[in-house]
Amino acid sequence: MSVTRAATPAASALVRAAALLTVAVGACHDTTPAPSRITPADTPSLDVNYSPTTGTGFVGKGDVQTVLAMNNAQLQKAAGSLVFTYVLTNTYEVVNAWASGNVDNPVSLNYHTATVTTIAVLNDVVTYLSRNNPKSDVTGFNLTGFGATTVTGTIPVPSPTVTHTTDQLPAYYDANGNLALYLGGDNKAILSVTLLDSVGGLFVNGVALPITTTF
Repeated sequence: MSVTRAATPAASALVRAAALLTVAVGACHDTTPAPSRITPADTPSLDVNYSPTTGTGFVGKGDVQTVLAMNNAQLQKAAGSLVFTYVLTNTYEVVNAWASGNVDNPVSLNYHTATVTTIAVLNDVVTYLSRNNPKSDVTGFNLTGFGATTVTGTIPVPSPTVTHTTDQLPAYYDANGNLALYLGGDNKAILSVTLLDSVGGLFVNGVALPITTTF
């Protein structure tokens, strides 16, 4: 849900808008990825390590059994059909501005968030431990990298915004090269886009896995 912060009084609004516009000139697009904050499951982990950068790691069979409530026989039977995924959710703050047409509050500013979720299926290889494992039971899963990836949501792109030379309102050059004001509705300037948070999690069949170590 977006929340509009009214600018009062007029002088204060213009100062604030001008400051934002100064930052926005040149299309400010701060999406520098901070290290992903891994959100593990609450259950204790036996053996899970994972790299969100490469999509590689290892998941022990005990952790899969725990989160999926499987006994050993069920795990052995299902091992080849399990699906491991990594889900990353990035949240951005987006600042819009436009000329309000109100002489007392000439600039309207709007702050809201945009969320982009990436779901990557992880390639995996079932591992077996031959030593002390005469039945060749599954002992874990090597994660070998990213497979198919889907993305939900779009990162907004800052507008080619300039400051109107006479009234300091957000403006742009139209197709004819004339300076025009952003007037609201579908015609709002996107002043800035800033990454607020980045949260990732490892899943098997849609259920969160605990992570012992990230690298």
